[in-house]
Amino acid sequence: MACVLCVAIAVKRPDVHEGDSNYRVDNMVNTLEIEPSAIKKDWHARGFSCGIWIDHSGHAWIDDLYDTDKLFMAISGDLEIEIAGRRIRPRIGEEILISASVPHAVRNVGNRTARWLYGQRSPSSNS
Repeated sequence: MACVLCVAIAVKRPDVHEGDSNYRVDNMVNTLEIEPSAIKKDWHARGFSCGIWIDHSGHAWIDDLYDTDKLFMAISGDLEIEIAGRRIRPRIGEEILISASVPHAVRNVGNRTARWLYGQRSPSSNS
């Protein structure tokens, strides 16, 4: 099972810097706000769709399972992802790759609305 987790979870921190048009820092809540259009362009170039999801505090998506690889990126709020039984708390802007057929859950564990990007690899891009 540990070997499956090594393959199932990959985290990437985008190369964004203060002053870039891809994000702004909200000093009131100390979060990194990423411009979704830049991520969408990158994900599409890599064969993934890209959409924005908004969840209220306390909402959870439990036991999701897809037959294609899936990307996830928190863009605001406090989220927890459980992948094959392992819980992680991604930072704003961290990209998570969830391999096909790996069960996972996404929970808004914060006290405010959370926003996140999600994408699935198109069937023609699967390798």
